[in-house]
Amino acid sequence: MTRPAVFFDRDGVMNDVVVDGDSVRSPRTRDEFALFDGVAEAVERVSDAGYATVVVTNQPDVARGRLSQVDADWFTQRLYDTIGVDLVMECRHDSNEGCNCRKPRPGMLHAAAERLDIDLARSFLIGDRLVDMDAAGRAGVAGILLERWWSERPSSDGSVVQPQNDFVRVDSLEAAIDLLIAGRGVY
Repeated sequence: MTRPAVFFDRDGVMNDVVVDGDSVRSPRTRDEFALFDGVAEAVERVSDAGYATVVVTNQPDVARGRLSQVDADWFTQRLYDTIGVDLVMECRHDSNEGCNCRKPRPGMLHAAAERLDIDLARSFLIGDRLVDMDAAGRAGVAGILLERWWSERPSSDGSVVQPQNDFVRVDSLEAAIDLLIAGRGVY
């Protein structure tokens, strides 16, 4: 029997980002990887409400040689050990590799749905960038954008994403979780 899921972007949603001048980037070292307070509780709340919990994250710094495979694996293991998510899906490709898993393409969401028997039509994606909202729309998942000052900036490869789907904007992970658990939906 299928169940819904809450898909979480990682950087900017589960953990802090690194500010470089007027831009942000993913953590590249273990010292830079800092989970937000309350993330484990948020995951527990949605899990207790019957949702599968899945992290979907683009990590092109691996392909670009800025993040080691070992540290990337360590970050992923921290999500499993500390937060208790059901599944972590990562795209470690660069944008020029044309893979189907790199958001805004929906490959990670489709793969997770197949692996965990997820009903995408009853699922949500919580992210902090327009690329996340576009991926949600392409997968048929409701999108909830955590508004950050960087949410509408170009992707790390310089591309600008213009989602064609509707999504809701909130100011915190707690507000996103409250919205979907309340059963009000997002549209």
